Amino acid sequence: MTGQSLSAGGVVFSDFEPLTGVYARLTHTPLIAVGNINMLDRCRHDREILAGAGEDFRIAKAVTRAMVPTAGDYVITTFFRPPVLRGRTRLVEPLLRPEVLAAAPERGDHLLVYSGGEPELLAALRDAPLPSRVYGMRDLPEAEEDGGRVTFRPRSEAGFLEDLRTARAVVTGGGFSLLCEAIALRKPVLSVPLHGQFEQTMNARYLERAGYGRCAGTVDGEALGGFLGDLARFESALDVAPPPGNDAALRTIEDVVCAAAADSRAERRALRRVARRPVA
Repeated sequence: MTGQSLSAGGVVFSDFEPLTGVYARLTHTPLIAVGNINMLDRCRHDREILAGAGEDFRIAKAVTRAMVPTAGDYVITTFFRPPVLRGRTRLVEPLLRPEVLAAAPERGDHLLVYSGGEPELLAALRDAPLPSRVYGMRDLPEAEEDGGRVTFRPRSEAGFLEDLRTARAVVTGGGFSLLCEAIALRKPVLSVPLHGQFEQTMNARYLERAGYGRCAGTVDGEALGGFLGDLARFESALDVAPPPGNDAALRTIEDVVCAAAADSRAERRALRRVARRPVA
């Protein structure tokens, strides 16, 4: 559906891609923005979430607002629920791949790590009490062991999902998709957001607030040990997390599409004004 006009006089979707907005404006076609990143502009985030990252937040918010400025409706996929700031905004559960929804989670005895390969993290993994299966550090044709505690895994969508399904916990950045998949499969996460990327910082801090894991600036032995020592608490929070599923989110999107397709051009202009208006 991304960036696609459903029919002449239909509806255009955008998941943070500017050309679809230009097309919608030129053709007077209703535009719906679907995705997590619009959370930056459409919701209110408190001081704890913004602490120490105010400038990164302002930049990210300005870019987000400029990317899809003419949408009449915003459907935000999210695992956290801050107050909505602007009209015509709906929060829905994350949309997950069918393979993730079909996966039966098992509580294994390894860490799944998705990282670019920071030296401090690698040193911590070598000393960790749990073995690690690492993706993203090395481009390999097959798995390669490092001292018996760390195994570098080759690129494999099926292999990655299997290692995620059977992991005890996950160490990764603050990317939305993997955080959502880990939550769906009930895996605690040690999230290390990329410096200067407020969207990742936001995701990681809300993850910690929900009790699903921990947000860390860097990972060394102390940070990893503290995270592993709290796994039982994170698992308890995940056990009562909302059940994963796409049905409710897809129904909401369908309702928004049908309503947008039925609106007249004048009504769409009015809806865009409402979408820009702060919620009382």
